[in-house]
Amino acid sequence: MQNRVYLSPQQAQIGHLAAQLLRESGLEIAPARAAAVQQLGLRRSAHGPPLAAVLAEAQSQQRLFEPQAAAQLLGLRRLALRWMQQLAAFAPLLQGNVYLGVGNARSSIYLHVYADSSKEVEIFLINQAIAYDTPDSGEREDCPLLRCMDAAEHIHQAVPIYLQLHDAAARQGALRKVLEAGSSQRLYADSAALLAIMQT
Repeated sequence: MQNRVYLSPQQAQIGHLAAQLLRESGLEIAPARAAAVQQLGLRRSAHGPPLAAVLAEAQSQQRLFEPQAAAQLLGLRRLALRWMQQLAAFAPLLQGNVYLGVGNARSSIYLHVYADSSKEVEIFLINQAIAYDTPDSGEREDCPLLRCMDAAEHIHQAVPIYLQLHDAAARQGALRKVLEAGSSQRLYADSAALLAIMQT
């Protein structure tokens, strides 16, 4: 695990389980850390490892146990980029495991789109003959959410693509957000940043 020497035994245990949950259940990185704390019977206030450590552990586990993960991640990123290009009018940003480099066959794609009204996005999808639905309330966060499905290379089931809708004015602030306090890892990537990652 990256920076392993700086982690307490409890943090290392949380990080290992969080990475396993991320890989095996498709949980995103922060929910995976929270779920690991809960499964280990620890208090919610338990001092878990930095998300960067969970990310590094998940990457290590994928290299060891999922030889197909690299091809699957590339397929997911290509799919995300295609959707971002298709939704260019809404200045989409990619967030989550696919952007962070730990996406696999159980991952979803999370795109944040920006418009004056959610109806603009829905009308666009309808005009493009793209089917979508509105997930149950349990899947929703703090903004309207739409779900589409599509196919990705090297993955043998449909991939959920979640569109989280925001006011257009919120995008500039989103680009400055980082994974967590003290991190240099950006929380979101635009299409140019994603393409640059894919070409490295």
